[in-house]
Amino acid sequence: MGKQTVRQAARLAASQVQAKCRRERVERDRRLERLAVEVLTALGERDAMIGVTEQRAGAALHAMIIDEHLTVSEAVQWCAGAISHREAARLRQLAGRAQDRPVNHSTLTASAQRHDMEGDFH
Repeated sequence: MGKQTVRQAARLAASQVQAKCRRERVERDRRLERLAVEVLTALGERDAMIGVTEQRAGAALHAMIIDEHLTVSEAVQWCAGAISHREAARLRQLAGRAQDRPVNHSTLTASAQRHDMEGDFH
């Protein structure tokens, strides 16, 4: 076998190894891309579910405070300390944004007055 034939065989072998490595990298990238999409999809579904459940909690808090005439402190107490005043305010805000209802200014004024009496500005 001549020197040139040995070089050609070596180049061919190196080229085949490099091509195999490129294919393996491409396959790995595809697998990683699919897995990343799966992770992001699961996280998006989780966030959507959390949003729905938090809106339900906020709507229930809203009903406790507005419909049942509780103060925020009383509603928090009824929830056995599972939420803070700040969390109650955040949940009620979420529920308010979720519902496309006209603003009832008298309800807002009454609610604001209760907050002022409680010292709850969260």
